[in-house]
Amino acid sequence: MNLDDWRSRINNLDEEILKLLNQRGTAALRIGELKRQQGLPYYIPEREAQVLDRLVGLTGGPLASEAIRAIWRETVCE
Repeated sequence: MNLDDWRSRINNLDEEILKLLNQRGTAALRIGELKRQQGLPYYIPEREAQVLDRLVGLTGGPLASEAIRAIWRETVCE
């Protein structure tokens, strides 16, 4: 693949990531609404740790574990 091919690939991946982040955001909002209705706390540190640990375990690189954690905390923490 040449440079333009790789850039096109990156653009497509970025669009897919954005689409998936929005889907996750919608799911998180629905969870938040259910928690509100049930009087449950919105933030549970143990749940966040479980999510992050699971993702770190799934990554096959090249992102380091701490990069995965930092990206996730910045973009999608519930």
